[in-house]
Amino acid sequence: MTLAWALVCVAWVGAYEVAVFLWHRGDWAWYRRLCWWAAGTLLALATLPPVGTRASHVVWVQALQFALLLFGAAPLSAFGAPVVAFRRLPAAAVPGAVRTRPSWARDVKLTPLRGWLGIFAFWVVMVGWRVPPAVDTVARQRAWVWLEVASLLVGGWLLWSALVGSPPWLALHQRPRRMALAAVAMWSTWIFAYVVGLAPRPFYPAFAREPSPMSSQEIAVAVLWATSALAFVPVFFTNLTRWLRSEETPRRLSLWHALERHAAHPSLEGPGGS
Repeated sequence: MTLAWALVCVAWVGAYEVAVFLWHRGDWAWYRRLCWWAAGTLLALATLPPVGTRASHVVWVQALQFALLLFGAAPLSAFGAPVVAFRRLPAAAVPGAVRTRPSWARDVKLTPLRGWLGIFAFWVVMVGWRVPPAVDTVARQRAWVWLEVASLLVGGWLLWSALVGSPPWLALHQRPRRMALAAVAMWSTWIFAYVVGLAPRPFYPAFAREPSPMSSQEIAVAVLWATSALAFVPVFFTNLTRWLRSEETPRRLSLWHALERHAAHPSLEGPGGS
């Protein structure tokens, strides 16, 4: 089983290179490729030994596995996903043909809804997989960990694609909205971790037989605090600085407007090397 899952993780990063060769001809930005490889590495680290095996015996290791998936693999895979580069549809080049709006432009009206959907999906997977019944079930029956992995990646991707963008899904247009989503997601994690840390007895009965369950539980709280801060604080302050800079200068350098200019003038070089 371990060997089979290791091969799956290798296929994760190998599929990226195939996608780049077939669709992008190697011109996709190098940092996106690096993020995709890092996401596959964190996925393997969270599910293979020693973390994958110790997660069913030590509560802070289980919290580390959860954090690596939701705050590591999910955002990195959202930012570095191998997707088709933005190009004007072929029908627009035919004389007399009606120009069709690119697919990402048709999604503009859905961006507010994507923000609400993303934070709701994040709440569902974050709270759903940290409540005692879910954690105890995963600890006792390891087959449930694969459902946890899949749901954390999907739920995390729905939020992170709205925060950092995953073409053809653009990040939310308004930077204040991105900052609000990042802050709400981070504070939600902190509040839940705070509730676990204040519990007078072991919060997860399946781990009550540990030599020092309360100390391990406190370490788990620190892990959730630290990893969520490492994930969301850069998003918050990066958008804050760029938003303040755009208020001072008339130039608008967001990815959104760069894509709009590229759609209007296909001869211009696409943003981010895409």
